[in-house]
Amino acid sequence: MQSKIITPATIGILATLLFTLGARADEIKELNAYYFGNSYTGNTMPGLHPILGASAGKEWTVRACINPGVPIWTHTKKLMDKGKDYEAFVQAAPQTDAIVMLIFAGPGLERKVTEVYQGAVKFEQPTDIGDINACTYIICEYLKHNPQGRAYIYTAWPGIPEARDFRKRVQDESRKAMLNEGLSREEILAKVKERKLTHEEMEPLRKKFDYSAGWLAKYDPAECTPGGSPNTHCREHMYRAMEGVKKNFPEMWAEGRLGMIPVGDVFLELDKKMRAGQVPGIVNVGEFSADGGHLRSGLPRYTLAATYYAVLFKEPPGKVDWKIFQDRANYESKKFGFYVHQPDLAVHLDITPERAKAINDTIWEVVKGHPYTQIPGREGDSR
Repeated sequence: MQSKIITPATIGILATLLFTLGARADEIKELNAYYFGNSYTGNTMPGLHPILGASAGKEWTVRACINPGVPIWTHTKKLMDKGKDYEAFVQAAPQTDAIVMLIFAGPGLERKVTEVYQGAVKFEQPTDIGDINACTYIICEYLKHNPQGRAYIYTAWPGIPEARDFRKRVQDESRKAMLNEGLSREEILAKVKERKLTHEEMEPLRKKFDYSAGWLAKYDPAECTPGGSPNTHCREHMYRAMEGVKKNFPEMWAEGRLGMIPVGDVFLELDKKMRAGQVPGIVNVGEFSADGGHLRSGLPRYTLAATYYAVLFKEPPGKVDWKIFQDRANYESKKFGFYVHQPDLAVHLDITPERAKAINDTIWEVVKGHPYTQIPGREGDSR
């Protein structure tokens, strides 16, 4: 009987086949997620996540507790108080595969208090509301109901300080003019609060924004105040928060069930590529900004959602249909179950096939080699 010779080419084919079968075996096809956050979480368009997942053959269920402008410790307080938000979470937690917690404008890594906001919020005993302990508390509550669940920190991004300064100057000027017109204090406050910078006012601020300076800024805990500190929206703060949470959950980390959705780092890499002319028609990541903080509809919000997808499903985002985020009609408030604050959408930033590819490639480059995403050694491109 003639023996069959196994050539190097045959070995290569077999290795490729085995790798493909292995990739299919560990593919995540269904995901139940629960998000804790604020409008920066809303900017990811949670209502579109199930549709985005379905476009890639996934079943992506999303529940969330989203409140405007709040840091993560306020969600911890809601769980402590065991009110309606606690009940909603406890009901969903056993079926929740992963929770995501936004780190946003908190009081720093650690801060022990008995009350906050001039006594408007009180704690029964001295409580650490720093970002590390706030996330730790939420994870502990989650693990009571799903011991094998996954947990992720979602990083915010630095805002455009010039936009804040410009807005304050405009508001001050408007306030003076209205006083001269004889308007009441209540009328002045209402009108000034509604004033947002126009697209034309924002454009020059976007294009000269130095994102890397904000994201790579030094984190100094001594600068933190009860109301938060601007430098908490920097890489160093996010990484130190992640290290603190890792220390509290070593087994989760070792098992790959604890990680980060590193939007801040994705934006940094995109900013480099944009400045190098590798994202057609966009000069820098400052163009993503709607008002100096929130993100415009279209390409910016797709970037957030695609980064969520890549980390949570542990695969390149190129299979999802970016056209879902290009359609402005999909941003109507509560159309897909979640409130969308229309003024934050600003002027739509179009998604094109070339831009989508640049975004998808960059997301996967960042997350597959990131120290906190728990996707070590994963190969593949954005397709």
